[in-house]
Amino acid sequence: MNVKIVRAVACIGTVALLAGCGGSGSSNLPTHPVSQPPGYGTQTTGVTFSIVVPSKTSALRPAYISPSTQSVSITVTPSGGSVGTPVMVNCTSVCSGTIAAPVGNDTFAVKLYSGQNAAGNLLSTGSLAQTIVANQANSVNVTFNGVVASLAVSIPTITPGTQGSAVVTVNAIDASGNTIVGPGRYVDANGNPLTIALSDSDTSGNSSFSQTNVTQPTNSITLNYTAAFDANPIITASASGLTSASATVHFSAPTLAKLSTWSTTAGATLTETLSGTNFVAGQTTVAAGSGVTVSSVNVTSSTTLTATFAASAGAAFGTQNVSVTTSNGTSGTQPFSVATGSTLSVTVFTDTNAGVPVGTGSGSAGDLRSAILAANAAPGSLITFSGCTPSAPCTIALNGPLPPIAANTIIDGGAYGSVTVSGQNLYRAFWVSSGAVTLANLQIANVSAIGGNGGSGGSNDGGGGGAGLGSGVFVYGGNASLINDYFSNNAARGGVGGGPGTGPGGWGDPGAGGGGGLGGNGGNEDLSSGGGGGLLSNGQLGSSSSGGNGGDGFSGGGGSGSATGNGAPGGVGGGGGGAFYTRGPSAGGAGGFGGGGGGGETVGGTGGFGGGGGGVDFGAGSTGGAGGGGSGSSVYSSAPAGTGGALSAMLSGGSGDTNGYGGGGAAAGPAVFVYAGTVTTLNSGSTGCSATPGNAGGGSATNGGADATPVFNYGGTVNGATVTAGAGGPVATALGTSVP
Repeated sequence: MNVKIVRAVACIGTVALLAGCGGSGSSNLPTHPVSQPPGYGTQTTGVTFSIVVPSKTSALRPAYISPSTQSVSITVTPSGGSVGTPVMVNCTSVCSGTIAAPVGNDTFAVKLYSGQNAAGNLLSTGSLAQTIVANQANSVNVTFNGVVASLAVSIPTITPGTQGSAVVTVNAIDASGNTIVGPGRYVDANGNPLTIALSDSDTSGNSSFSQTNVTQPTNSITLNYTAAFDANPIITASASGLTSASATVHFSAPTLAKLSTWSTTAGATLTETLSGTNFVAGQTTVAAGSGVTVSSVNVTSSTTLTATFAASAGAAFGTQNVSVTTSNGTSGTQPFSVATGSTLSVTVFTDTNAGVPVGTGSGSAGDLRSAILAANAAPGSLITFSGCTPSAPCTIALNGPLPPIAANTIIDGGAYGSVTVSGQNLYRAFWVSSGAVTLANLQIANVSAIGGNGGSGGSNDGGGGGAGLGSGVFVYGGNASLINDYFSNNAARGGVGGGPGTGPGGWGDPGAGGGGGLGGNGGNEDLSSGGGGGLLSNGQLGSSSSGGNGGDGFSGGGGSGSATGNGAPGGVGGGGGGAFYTRGPSAGGAGGFGGGGGGGETVGGTGGFGGGGGGVDFGAGSTGGAGGGGSGSSVYSSAPAGTGGALSAMLSGGSGDTNGYGGGGAAAGPAVFVYAGTVTTLNSGSTGCSATPGNAGGGSATNGGADATPVFNYGGTVNGATVTAGAGGPVATALGTSVP
């Protein structure tokens, strides 16, 4: 009998895999007809196989061949025949060899092992019945099924109180620690199908799985839940013969956005409403710092809770940090302030007694001005505003800058949007002198810090312009906290430099102008030199019997003029000008803090901080204080002009020239200027802030510098960053742009 023998060649798929994941898919065994000598009892083929073992870093995974594969066993069983002898091949990166396959219906069984010589752990199996046809190419596609050795389950963090769904990740792991992927199904160590069951410990009935039985790798399992989903249930994956795996559903950590009431007094108890996210009923606690006890926490929703705050009678003055904690974490903090003195209620929203000079008045009963003065006399006070709400807001239009705050004080506008303090585009608002001061929940709008102009000096020399600094809040010292505040349309403007006037000059007209102050203009010449401007008022004109007096300030008057000698230094104001009637060698007085220097005959007074230098009749120009403009030098001498004072390496007042013109004042910190002390900002912002440099008086004198960044730190600490005097500059991050 003639028997035709053929030999077919096949390849069991070349595959690759992601690191540690394995893969699942098909392997191909194409056959090619060849001749074999007669006399062989059964018609067979020789199938050559090649299996490429993927690396753990491979990005492809068309078939589940574990990266840990070290050997392969292939057995061919013909239909109705006996099981063939397994062919075992050890692998490095490729498993290859040849196995006899009878023509006809065969079953191919493939097993992959983690050890050499078909030892170690069984990683995956594949089995396929296939008809092998003689004299043609055949294709055998074997799908590998991963052998599951262990389970893993995970679920992302979800948001409580909100209906939604989350993807549940269930992974089956082979004995070498690689994650099994599809399209094959899961099997046990004997090659039997394996089912993974999912369960949920949630007893509320408000959560469910999209499927509860998993038979092969999938990424489409979801846990669907309602807003009433129980806190932190446990998701468990289990299968026969394996150790179960579980994962706890975690909610996002809570956040705390704001409190309904921001402050209280020692010994008081109040109920607060806290707003935020991810609050969990029965699992939420509130902490409020030393001296404040929190009780009766009631979570009304995932975004709102109420709690009772009790400040002890011995609680310390200042700001506490409030936080919310759940089993999922702790929120950031929001401030809660405790006052230890009187509670002063603002009930009058006008400013009818600002005084003369403006800003020196005592205010009227019930207004903000009088409340600040009362708080200075009763440290630890809390100033509140009666009847003001966001729907019925109150606006206080200032008729002068408010008095300095000089003691521990809290000024709380209540719910943000209830109170606006307006400078009417003319006046500065707050001045922090000393103590721990908190300004909270206020809109500070249309305030202006305007440096005084330098005075003119007959036919001789004018003073330098003063600096415009800190219209919303000027921090002279102490510790200021700005919480939930918003600064809008705040302006800083430098003073204009003075210049020679129109007098006849000579013996009868020897005077010079005073320098401008932080607020007031320098005095002009009238036979004698003018005084320097102060913080709150202008310097006086010179006269034939005496130089002009300096302008007043918050805590001191201007220096007086002198008939025959030097002008006296100013307190917080400008120095007076020396008399020039006798042409004695007289000098202008130096400006105190915020004051311009007085004019002088041979020496002009140096400006105090922010003040311009005073003019000079004969001699060199005088220097401005930090930010103030320098004066011009005498038109009758070849002496140099005065230079402007520096606020920082990049910002200073303008310099004068040799024709008697003064330099312009600088402008900076239109919302907040920090001379010294500490400033902390939280949840505060600004918009529309501007800074305009003071122009020079003329000639070749120069304008002042300007920086419109809302916050400028000259020599204090802003949000923890400390600088030495004159080494600071704008702090762009201190105020945001959003409304609290």
